[in-house]
Amino acid sequence: MGTIATSAIIVIAGSRLSKFGDKLADISGLSSSWIGMILLATITSIPELASSVTASVSGVVDIGLGNVFGSNMFNMFI
Repeated sequence: MGTIATSAIIVIAGSRLSKFGDKLADISGLSSSWIGMILLATITSIPELASSVTASVSGVVDIGLGNVFGSNMFNMFI
């Protein structure tokens, strides 16, 4: 049950984020490509930033650095 609920939340949040990006592009006059590259990329990177900061503050710096480098490499290849 938890996996289904989480999947539904992700689908709904992704859909709303996409619509928000389109509205923001219309209001600001920027292209939707620009909004996608800057705003949406930043928003989707926040969880990795939070886990890296939490790991570093907890004294597990290796995990924080591994997360930073690993997520950046993964994002470059997709």
